[in-house]
Amino acid sequence: MIEQYLLRTRTLAEVLTTTETMAYAMGFTAIVTLPVLLFGPTAPYGRFSTTGWGFLINNKIAWITQEIPSLAVPVVWMTCYATPSQLSNLQGRNLILMLLFCIHYTNRDLIYPLRLRGGKPTPFVVWWALTSAVHITFSLAL
Repeated sequence: MIEQYLLRTRTLAEVLTTTETMAYAMGFTAIVTLPVLLFGPTAPYGRFSTTGWGFLINNKIAWITQEIPSLAVPVVWMTCYATPSQLSNLQGRNLILMLLFCIHYTNRDLIYPLRLRGGKPTPFVVWWALTSAVHITFSLAL
């Protein structure tokens, strides 16, 4: 089922409609989120971390699990789901951009967090909010 959805050909109108809908949803989310961030509670993240927001998660594990979808999705798509015609489009500039993207996120997702020294643990609630399905959906779909 998922493979059929991923491999089906979409018209330009379908792609534009999906992108526009997601852009409007992100804009609406920003408008709703702004007052909460300005006047709501301060989330204890990073050096301001406290135990009052639930149990704590190791900062390296939290970093990796928050960021790994950005690397995993393109790599899994290229290795498992991309058709030969889609892979043939990865040449020249497209190939360079994809390689730079993968190199950057390999560093950001795996190398950098493992080189962190010290740091305070992340509260579970904050980690969960940052790895929520909405964030991942918007990030990967755009």
